[in-house]
Amino acid sequence: MIVKVVCTDRRQHARRLINYCEPGVDQFGIPDAAQHNVQRPDGGYTYRFVCTKCGRDAQLREEKMIRIAEAGITILDISRIP
Repeated sequence: MIVKVVCTDRRQHARRLINYCEPGVDQFGIPDAAQHNVQRPDGGYTYRFVCTKCGRDAQLREEKMIRIAEAGITILDISRIP
């Protein structure tokens, strides 16, 4: 399932699209470099999303992004992440 990642800076600015993310998907055994830009020492991946409007920087482990997608969440506002 594809998750649309956006930012609203807690409704301080208009919704801004950051990226479309399809967690857990490998193409030819290689994770998508546009989505996985940090490989952890344990071999897992971290997704990093940065808003170009307010500068908010959210980093989420791949395991958490997979749970978000499995829960049926189609739009994720990174400004709402604690």
